Amino acid sequence: MTKNDGSIIILAVLIWSFVMIVANFFLYSVYLDSLIVSTSLKSTQSSYRAEDKIHICFNEDEYYREELIPMLKHYVKNGYNKKIIGDKKIVLRGISFSPEDTNYVKVTNIHRENGILKGEIVSTGIYDSIKKIATGMFNIINPKYMNNGPIISKNNVEDEEFFKDIFDDFKLYDFENKIQCIESSNFDKVNICILGEGKIRIDYYRYEKDIPVHQDFLDKNEVFIIVNKPDGDKCQTSIINENKFDNGDLNGIIYVKGDLNIFDAIAFNGIILIDDGELEVFSEDKPEINGLVILNNYRGNEKSIESQTSLEYKLGIVEKYGVYLSNFVEPEIYAIKENSIMQWKVIEMKLYNIMEDEVKYAIDKILKTRKDICDCEKCRLDIAAIALNHLPPKYVVTEKGELYGRANNINLQFEADVVKEVAKAIEKVNRKPQHS
Repeated sequence: MTKNDGSIIILAVLIWSFVMIVANFFLYSVYLDSLIVSTSLKSTQSSYRAEDKIHICFNEDEYYREELIPMLKHYVKNGYNKKIIGDKKIVLRGISFSPEDTNYVKVTNIHRENGILKGEIVSTGIYDSIKKIATGMFNIINPKYMNNGPIISKNNVEDEEFFKDIFDDFKLYDFENKIQCIESSNFDKVNICILGEGKIRIDYYRYEKDIPVHQDFLDKNEVFIIVNKPDGDKCQTSIINENKFDNGDLNGIIYVKGDLNIFDAIAFNGIILIDDGELEVFSEDKPEINGLVILNNYRGNEKSIESQTSLEYKLGIVEKYGVYLSNFVEPEIYAIKENSIMQWKVIEMKLYNIMEDEVKYAIDKILKTRKDICDCEKCRLDIAAIALNHLPPKYVVTEKGELYGRANNINLQFEADVVKEVAKAIEKVNRKPQHS
């Protein structure tokens, strides 16, 4: 062999080594890119799963009407108590989830912000061990009950559906089975009489007779009454204080299809609803109405209600009795935020020295071309240990941003340093192998 032939062989070996290094670099880049894409897709799937559970809870009546709303009504009426509603779960039944995923959402963090009741619904989505937590933030009470003062009518709420929800086939929703709702549907006149000492008598009249045909007696000064006539005729309903030495306290909800007359200076705390009628006062002293008056197809002058009564919107009273109306508690999502957390088992797998992968990858590649080197597990571990002891550590996590940073740090020099130390370790172990 001539001297020139030897130089050509050396040059060829160097070129081949360089080509192999470049090829390995690009192969590893492709591997990283695929890992990044895979992680990104898994992360997206986890996010979708978490958000889907929130939307299911708010869009399916089985969960929204039958579980979420009664839960929130219970809170609004009774006030926040962790024994009542703290971190309450809603189980999404009949929906297929992967074995590692959760099948529930959690209602939590009920609070008041700037006078508005708010809450959060937290959902977890897990896909291929990647965990995403989505938090839906919602207002609890229908804002139309909050922003229009002590009188709600079509003059200040231009939403026909809102009034249809309330007045079409009006009902009170006793979600706790604790109220005594009186429905009067076949009488011409109804008198609600305040007797004093917290007692109420309700007189029902028919055919313009002066003697009531029926009476109800209540042992507390709280009344839930619906006065309606199925034939469409209107009924006269009156509130009378028969005990002139009593301040005439009356609480609750009064719905009247027709006219409502107040004959004495009473103090009503609650919600009055008048459908296709008007409110008139026949008292020298102004009666107090603390709460809310809702009018539909009002026949009188709305302004006269405020001039004839001492009318004041009181949030606590409105919330206490509004829970029995069909559309008072109407939670609505206004934002969804997302936090991502890797499960601990994934963190343990991915929080390691990146050099371990690099060294193992280089050992595999080199030993495939070196049939003269022992390929047993003991020799592989010895080679890896020697190489790693001569290379700087690099720790990474599996977050997407970190993966991009990792890829950016891999260059030809980095690859060459790894190959160099692995080659040295191979020669060292090959000279004195420790296997039996």
